[in-house]
Amino acid sequence: MNRLLPLLSLTLASCQLPTIDIGTKTPIKIDPIDIKMRVDVYQHAGEKPSETAQAAEYDAAIERQRNRMGEIQNLKNNQAIGENHRGLLTVREVPQGFEASYVKNIVEAENADRQFLMRRLATDRNVLLSEIQEEQWQIRARNAHPSEWIEIKDPERSAYSWKKKGQV
Repeated sequence: MNRLLPLLSLTLASCQLPTIDIGTKTPIKIDPIDIKMRVDVYQHAGEKPSETAQAAEYDAAIERQRNRMGEIQNLKNNQAIGENHRGLLTVREVPQGFEASYVKNIVEAENADRQFLMRRLATDRNVLLSEIQEEQWQIRARNAHPSEWIEIKDPERSAYSWKKKGQV
C-alpha cells in the first residue's frame, strides 16, 4: 500500500484536465436601442445642520438665557453691566465683591446666545442682522429697570453714550 501511494500521486500529477472553450465564434452584438440607463443625481447640503438640530440649539439657547437671568439682573443692579446699542451686554465696571473673570464669562455666554438668536431671527425674517440688533436694543432699553445702564443715541453727535435709564 505504501508503494502505491507515490505511484498514484505521480500518475495524477501527469494527468491534464481537459480544456473547455467558453468563447464564442462570432461576437455578441447588442442593439443600442435595447439599452436603458437611469442616472440619479443627489446634491448633499454639506455641513448644514438639520432642522431638528437647529430647533434643539434654539431651545438650548433660550434655556441657557433663562437659567442665567438672575445673574444678569444682579450684575445690572450692581451697575457692572449695561445694554449696548447692538442688543448685547457690555461690562461697565466690576464692583467690589465680584471677580472680573466671573462677570466677563457671564457676559460672553449671554452675548453668544443673544447673537445666535438674533442671527436666527434675521434669517427667519429675511432682514439684515443690524435691523434685528436695533430692534432688540430698543426692546431691552425700554424694559430696563430704572438706574440700569443703557446706551442711548445722542442725536447731536450721531453717536451713542451711556446713561442710567432714570436719567435719560
